Amino acid sequence: MPALFALALLLAAPAPPPPGPAALQRAREAAERALVEVHGRRLGGAGVLVGAEGQVLTALRFVDADGANVRLGTTVLGARLLLASPTLRVAVLHMVGPGPYPAMPVRLQAPAAGAWVVAIVLQADGVAAPHLGRLLHVPGEEGPWLEVSLRLPPGSLVLDGGGKLLGVVVESRAASALAAPLAAVRAELESASSR
Repeated sequence: MPALFALALLLAAPAPPPPGPAALQRAREAAERALVEVHGRRLGGAGVLVGAEGQVLTALRFVDADGANVRLGTTVLGARLLLASPTLRVAVLHMVGPGPYPAMPVRLQAPAAGAWVVAIVLQADGVAAPHLGRLLHVPGEEGPWLEVSLRLPPGSLVLDGGGKLLGVVVESRAASALAAPLAAVRAELESASSR
């Protein structure tokens, strides 16, 4: 009976409020430092620094078989391909150049469905724009994806309410977006490096 009472209290508890303007500003500022532009021969789009040694996570569509160019601020560096995952539709690159780089803080464990998230979209003028949304689905039986309640372009970042990176968008849908979660990317990267 105490377990049922605790469950009833949990269900009756109000949902956590959305992140406020100060949290959105902090998330935007953290993302701006780690946000990069990735350009292969055809398309270009956003990526994010996930390692201080120059590791960049981006949508697979923005890279070529041998890598891509990465623009961080006004500097453009070549980057070689560390991982190309057709399953997750992401790529991990390694920039050639001196570090350390301002890597984004990450969160490997996704919050529960319904949690507030902050999406960061790299606009055409190079400015990072934050958007507030909710997690519709988390990795599980329906696939490896984080589904966000916002229509976002590939390469956009999905952050938790505290500003930590959860994943990178790989597909835009009519009223939502799919993002590859960091835990799955990390697992594929470790598997590839052990071969």
